[in-house]
Amino acid sequence: MEEPVFQRHKEVRIAKLADDRYRLDGEMRDDFHHIRASLTIEYPSMTVLHAEGEMVKGTNPPFCAGATQVLGSLVGERIHRGFTKVAADKVGNRYGCPHLMEVITDIGRAAFQIHMANLRNRALETPDLAKLLTQPIEKRKFALGAMPQLADSCWVFNTANDDRFERELGRQ
Repeated sequence: MEEPVFQRHKEVRIAKLADDRYRLDGEMRDDFHHIRASLTIEYPSMTVLHAEGEMVKGTNPPFCAGATQVLGSLVGERIHRGFTKVAADKVGNRYGCPHLMEVITDIGRAAFQIHMANLRNRALETPDLAKLLTQPIEKRKFALGAMPQLADSCWVFNTANDDRFERELGRQ
């Protein structure tokens, strides 16, 4: 195998602080950068209550550290389908950093998993619903019914695929 000339690693962790509070931590490390960011959000509104970050390593220290000053502008914003644009406008600009914005958008994309985890946990607590988790079509319908915002968000939840998935599973 060839020796890589560049490597980048990313991680997002989500911790429940209270029934209505979560902390979302993101980190990116590569050969030139090490960036951390953290958002505390209110659930279920997904409103950012606190934002902070650290430029552990950047391409031009100590100047890169100043880029985290823009994170406070995310307080009051909601994490939703348009959050990537919000992050680009508020963090990925000349006062921030495109790499820091990348960490924030990764956090935003992962935040939706809070809904999925809570939905799964609710299903597991109810025997009839837990049974749905083993049936792909019913599981998909349950998820779409519980979270209408999933509709047309990806291949699995593309509503144009309803009949296709029914036919495919019917053949098995």
